[in-house]
Amino acid sequence: MTKRRPNAPRRSSKVHDDDAFVAGVLEASNWARDNRQKLVTGGIALAVVVVVGWYFVATNVNRSRRALVELEQVTAVANSADPEQAKAELSAYVEQFGATPYGDEARLTLAVLYLETDLPGQALNTIRSANSGPGDPLGPQFLALEAKALETRGDLEAAEEVYLRLANLANHEFQRRTALEDAARIRAERGEYALAAEIWEELAAELAPSDTRQGVYLMRAAEMRQRQRAG
Repeated sequence: MTKRRPNAPRRSSKVHDDDAFVAGVLEASNWARDNRQKLVTGGIALAVVVVVGWYFVATNVNRSRRALVELEQVTAVANSADPEQAKAELSAYVEQFGATPYGDEARLTLAVLYLETDLPGQALNTIRSANSGPGDPLGPQFLALEAKALETRGDLEAAEEVYLRLANLANHEFQRRTALEDAARIRAERGEYALAAEIWEELAAELAPSDTRQGVYLMRAAEMRQRQRAG
């Protein structure tokens, strides 16, 4: 009867893992020896990137701090100086610091000054150069100024469109209502009495009967309907 040989002992998985680890270390060491120049060059490149990145961040931080200090000074000038000097100071600030987080605050003040001095075209250019989008905190204010500038320039149709866009994007209820009121007013100026009445009626429907504004809105809606019939 043939004797069966006992099974040969199996190497444990731990031994395999250890062998693989040792082999991996040796392979990495050999690669590092053969590619020493690449590692040195790569290390230098990484160091350069880190230094440049640090310098860029530090420069931007210092620039933003300086922009804040300068904004406070130029705002004080704008509030106390004559409009022409204030516009010159603000324009110079925007030229120098327009790309910083404080640039749009200066643009907002400058656009207001342009409107107050009957320069709607320059106000529009300033507004449209802003970095703030409609969803940013200053966005609704820029939209309101844009609509006012268009209205001042006589472009009522475009102004109405901006007022309606502002109503849809406004962050606060009072901003939305004010924008719709302005849109209704422009529709009346354009002779679109029925469309103006619709806005006043929609605004009234949103309010409780006890709210005194509802009566005002309904009165304006009735006036628009009357003008429509008379026309």
